[in-house]
Amino acid sequence: MVFNSFKHLEYINTLRSKLPEPLLYNLSDSCAQSLNFGQLTAMSDNDHLPELGLGYATIAGSPQLRQTIAQLHQKSLVDEALIDQALIDEESVTVFCGAQEALFATFNHLLSAGDEIIAITPCYPSLVAVPQQLGVTVKTIELEFERQWQFSIEDVKTRLSDKTRLIVLNSPHNPTGAVLDRTLAMEIIELARQHGIYILSDEVSVWSDFEKIGINHPFLAYEKTVTIGVLSKSFGLAGVRIGWAVSQDKALLQRLREIRGYTSICGSATDEYLATIALNNAQPILADNNAQIQANIEIFARFIEHSDGRFEWHQPKAGILALVKSNLTMPIRDLAEQLAMKQQTLILPGDLFGIEGNYFRLGLGRADFVDALARFEAFLGT
Repeated sequence: MVFNSFKHLEYINTLRSKLPEPLLYNLSDSCAQSLNFGQLTAMSDNDHLPELGLGYATIAGSPQLRQTIAQLHQKSLVDEALIDQALIDEESVTVFCGAQEALFATFNHLLSAGDEIIAITPCYPSLVAVPQQLGVTVKTIELEFERQWQFSIEDVKTRLSDKTRLIVLNSPHNPTGAVLDRTLAMEIIELARQHGIYILSDEVSVWSDFEKIGINHPFLAYEKTVTIGVLSKSFGLAGVRIGWAVSQDKALLQRLREIRGYTSICGSATDEYLATIALNNAQPILADNNAQIQANIEIFARFIEHSDGRFEWHQPKAGILALVKSNLTMPIRDLAEQLAMKQQTLILPGDLFGIEGNYFRLGLGRADFVDALARFEAFLGT
């Protein structure tokens, strides 16, 4: 494989090298608000961290952590009345050092040169870049602003062939903020079952259901699904490098653990300890983060309302992100660079995620969102 840099990471590094002063704000941050170490550990009644052994952790992840992750996903299936179709237990979970490693292992196991996948664009770059580097043909469904970032089962069917190995989905969607319709999800499962195709469901922001519309997807009820989760997005704990893959397919998970031998081998025992605390306290962490997201959405909706048509968006119903359309004559790359130069504030142009035009990704999870938006408004006023 040839490892090309991801466009958004290269863009940030290049931009930072040009700036006379460091960036202070990130209006495109994809994570919810973080806790610090003290806040997180204070949520545990039993502080065994000083006694924690610092040898190798287990390859699959600690049994306690995997059990906690399994319970989180099993509850979503109970809510879906699909409990009879899948039993998600600790053996259904493999822990990774973040979602990226889980995606890398999954693609490398399921795909070979000459295969085809169906993916949604724009998207987080690795969802298409890793398959392409494996020699896989990526057939994309291009989301459009005019369709409110939605697609149909016909869009999937027209890209299906006898070489299709995998359908890659992401909801809530990065970067548009779109949520996959429940009926469409069931249609995709039925289509995949008919053709023996795997589904990769990237659900890293699925716990950001601030309107309580029930966005936990039913994909795990299908035996050929791999669901990807992580602590960095809805939980805001990017510094705790824990992601996971969940599947009914135990043989697949065993293969992912074997592939992990080529990357991290195992995770960090301290990260797994902290992750277990976080997941055991999911309800209060997510409640706070979702309240912050909802407050920021209301703030940005007022900004859009008073922008005199300079900006448009489709207000997200879940997740942490949205894609904002700029109607300014200034190209979005120029706007982004000047905003960073003059206001020390970062926005990520949409083309970094595979969409052309004047769009930028908006992150709605941070406590400093008001201050960052004030910098953006000050720039527009100059």
